[in-house]
Amino acid sequence: MADAVRQMLENAGMTLEQCGGIGIGSPGTIDAKQGVILYSNNFGWENVPIVEELKKHLDTRIEIANDADAAALGEVCAGAAEGAENAVLLTLGTGVGSGVILDKKIFRGAMPGGCELGHLSIRYDGIRCTCGRKGCLEAYASASALLRIAREKAAVQKVRRAMRINYFEDGNL
Repeated sequence: MADAVRQMLENAGMTLEQCGGIGIGSPGTIDAKQGVILYSNNFGWENVPIVEELKKHLDTRIEIANDADAAALGEVCAGAAEGAENAVLLTLGTGVGSGVILDKKIFRGAMPGGCELGHLSIRYDGIRCTCGRKGCLEAYASASALLRIAREKAAVQKVRRAMRINYFEDGNL
């Protein structure tokens, strides 16, 4: 990652000293204060002190946020929500992410992952989510979940179709 940062700075004609800081957006549950990726099923990471590791190679300010939080801040700073003081962004992809911006700052809630709308429980004792809990919105509304549901429905239809064919082939009307 440090090499990629150096390459981007070089491509931009900048030095690290000219850079005001580095921002990292990562999927998963992030402890922004400690600079740690607590859990990211996308990478299979747990308790990775990413900021501390990068500071060994890059002597500048480094901040980390959940990827949806970073995207929400980006939209407020230079995107569709530019000029807004407050905004909520919902991302739908492999997971369901959300970013909440209040007074042009990321609102993280009382604890890491506190504003992750994808991990709100919508169904008691529902499908197991990638976070380990059951019934999360992400287990039903993410692209991964929708593909799973479509495959399950297609498999059921295939069985039903095969049963109808067998029924009529057996001489039933």
